[in-house]
Amino acid sequence: MHAEPACRTWLIRPAGRYGHLGPACIARYPAFVSPSEGRSSSASLQHHRRLRISTSQRNGHYDDRMTDPQGRTLYARVEEVLAKEISKGLFRVGQQIPNEDQLIERFEVSRITVRRAIANLVRRGLLEIRRGKGTFVCLPRIVQELTELSGFVEDMLALGRKPTARVLGREIVAANGRVAEHLHLSKGQQVVRIRRVRIADGTPVSFDETFLPLEIGKKIMNDNLRTEPIFTLLEQKYQVPLIEAEYKLEAVAADPTAAAALCIPQGSPIFQIERTSFTNGNRPVDYETLSYRGDLIRFVTRLARRPDLSQARSAKGRRLRRSR
Repeated sequence: MHAEPACRTWLIRPAGRYGHLGPACIARYPAFVSPSEGRSSSASLQHHRRLRISTSQRNGHYDDRMTDPQGRTLYARVEEVLAKEISKGLFRVGQQIPNEDQLIERFEVSRITVRRAIANLVRRGLLEIRRGKGTFVCLPRIVQELTELSGFVEDMLALGRKPTARVLGREIVAANGRVAEHLHLSKGQQVVRIRRVRIADGTPVSFDETFLPLEIGKKIMNDNLRTEPIFTLLEQKYQVPLIEAEYKLEAVAADPTAAAALCIPQGSPIFQIERTSFTNGNRPVDYETLSYRGDLIRFVTRLARRPDLSQARSAKGRRLRRSR
């Protein structure tokens, strides 16, 4: 009685458009003839992939140590197929993908193989797991550089995204203490408040609450704010140049208003930015609170070190050493 070899050479035929892998597709080489196609063994070789797999199985399925001719493990192959389907739009942003059992049946692989493939796609930012609901396609994180003053539309266009907006309200209100301080006005003075949901590729990304001085705000209230950015209106239509802005950024939990606007659960993490934009003469013309979904955005900046700071610390260190 001959000992069973540790590994065997198999041929696997991609079944259908998705390239399903598994025992149903396997025939041992060389004694294989495709019954449906009637090809000989040699002719079938041109239509099959050679895999070297372990003879051990898990839960009745071939395990994730299988590799293809390029050395990719089986979970990497599953990951690649799903990633390509996402990139081609077969799964849209926000859409739920098939559950584990459906993926196991489709690819005919083990549960651990499916889980490793999904975990890799989550790390890559293509999928997100929502507890109690399933696994969904997510919008890849937006990387925004905090190195210059720019608006949402400008940022999204630079990243190749399609920006739109949903206007929730535009009204004249009395400035509270915080708004009055940022716009250099008296508390209770009238200002224009505009609330919008900023959208990238169909997904809500930011909830913006903008306050403008009454004179310029009343003009902007009548513009098409669904397609026209306020920054563009200020600079190009009303000749109010934007010179610089002050940013304050913090991580907070989404309140009911922001959560409803962004279609996320209340208490979800968001980045909240307070931005005051100034025109000539250091005059504030735009004060905003921007609430970005924490799972969709990453802020990046690059800091330069002041040469005088390094020299001052070196001098302080020398003085300390001499005093000992």
